[in-house]
Amino acid sequence: MKSALITGIHGFAGSYLCRNLLHQGFRVLGIDRNESPAMQGIDWPRDQLDVLCTDLNDTDRIRSFLENRLNNQPIDYIFHLAGSAFVPASWKSPASVLQNNTLATIKLIEIARDAGWQGRFLVVSSSDVYGSQPASAMPLTENASTAPESPYAGSKLAAEKFALYYNKDGIDVIIARPFNHIGPGQNELFAVPAFMQRIRKALQSGQKSMDVGDLESTRDFTDVRDVVEGYRVILEKGAAGAVYNVCSGRHWTIRSILEMIFDAAGCRLELQVKSDLLRNEGTTVRYGSSDKLQALGWHTAHSLESAIQDMWDYIGQTRV
Repeated sequence: MKSALITGIHGFAGSYLCRNLLHQGFRVLGIDRNESPAMQGIDWPRDQLDVLCTDLNDTDRIRSFLENRLNNQPIDYIFHLAGSAFVPASWKSPASVLQNNTLATIKLIEIARDAGWQGRFLVVSSSDVYGSQPASAMPLTENASTAPESPYAGSKLAAEKFALYYNKDGIDVIIARPFNHIGPGQNELFAVPAFMQRIRKALQSGQKSMDVGDLESTRDFTDVRDVVEGYRVILEKGAAGAVYNVCSGRHWTIRSILEMIFDAAGCRLELQVKSDLLRNEGTTVRYGSSDKLQALGWHTAHSLESAIQDMWDYIGQTRV
């Protein structure tokens, strides 16, 4: 039986990755600062898990946890998902983001190395490291230039660079750069669930319209279930030291995403573009190439429409 450790196991993607690995027959360990999963209304296989509830900066507890588990059974893979994930918040506390995303990554790898661990380590980075690129540069490949435009993106790129140094210590470090991913349980700070909540409240109050900003910017969206499958495939088949985009390779405007939400809700609202909601950078485009990951045998199995329908149904089940 293979064994894996997931940091951020109770988070959005971490929860889905845990289910994926359990379904594949893995023994799963986890680290998360939250005592219970963020998702509601879904059974959590507590009896099959070994989870340490602590912050990643608590190096003493993590070291003790990891050394103790390694004495009993090897850990084949470490999936490092934990960290600060909300880009706007990174501007308010850049030092905190650097600590949580960069330094915590380095400390975790060092703890594993010092314990004699020599498995495969996935650093989950972000497509934000690419920054703004012209439409002519799309789809972005892993060889595209990096130009982080926020403390969040900078912390992710720094984590990548430092983590790769540890390949010389016998740890197979690999980088995943996920693009936008969605699914039931995603935090409402993010665009798609935030739109869903606004639409739901508008319908409940009898509103006929909704104020919006830029509707023509284009993004690459993937169902979170496909994203975590990509993470597993990368650690099972990917090359040490390599970078892999995790994306659909397709792109949708924000307007088309809203239309899918309306289809899921079975209704329509008039969209009123307001100048004060438009971003200074104007309409932007970002989508990626997943050719490198597909060469490992990965492919998307869920449509964006089905992901949005699942999210709409989930919100209806878990909100009053």
